[in-house]
Amino acid sequence: MDVGTIVTMALEYSFIDTVSYLLVRASGRLDNAEVSRTFINAIMDEAKATGQTRILIDECEVIHALSLVTILSDIKFILSRVPRPHKVAIIGNEESSKQHQFYKGFSFDTGLQVEIFTDIIEAENWLME
Repeated sequence: MDVGTIVTMALEYSFIDTVSYLLVRASGRLDNAEVSRTFINAIMDEAKATGQTRILIDECEVIHALSLVTILSDIKFILSRVPRPHKVAIIGNEESSKQHQFYKGFSFDTGLQVEIFTDIIEAENWLME
């Protein structure tokens, strides 16, 4: 069930509650802290509203242009906001994979499970384990 599409100046994203997990599809440019925080908050609000603890974020069509300072700030923000246990699979392209590795690395010791994929089937399989 498609539960809505949100458009910011730089980023568009939609949510689909698949019953097994929350699917987030995003496209556009992620290039500043305000857009990033809005995106993170929207994902967490939707996960809470749907009761989902499994989240698949498809960012294959997102251009990542965040500074390292913003990425580290986002990680701290995410870790303070996401209840445990949650599993988050992020699908990205090769360009975004380095940024996604930061999220995975910093979440490892917190109980938040994050994995990075380039294939949606592999991401879904991991998410459902």
